[in-house]
Amino acid sequence: KTTIIFEGEEHTTTDVFSGGERQRINLATNFGLFLTARLINNETFNFTILDEVLDKNLDNFGVQGILKIIDKLSAEENINCMIVSHKSEYENFFDTKIKIIRNEEGFAEMHKYIAWQKIKKLYIICKAV
Repeated sequence: KTTIIFEGEEHTTTDVFSGGERQRINLATNFGLFLTARLINNETFNFTILDEVLDKNLDNFGVQGILKIIDKLSAEENINCMIVSHKSEYENFFDTKIKIIRNEEGFAEMHKYIAWQKIKKLYIICKAV
């Protein structure tokens, strides 16, 4: 369980929050740890993969917040973000898209090939036929 400490002495676990609130807390923690690890290690990690972060428990406000963070990391911190999703509704935000579709035989087919060194914000959409 994750314990949250508010200013002063107030403590609570994430169990009291909604699914969307917990998702935002988890993402904020993950982004914070990622950036802290870069500073502590004096490394230039420039790549992160976020699997299905836009698919679960986030309302439109939460999704827009995550997209703003991804945009800021890409532009200001030079971090390449790869987002894996089953939804296609956010793909216009990303400069590079790959669609992976499962065919009738059950095999995955990639529907776009890219030059990896040119990626800034990548959106991978996984769908079944």
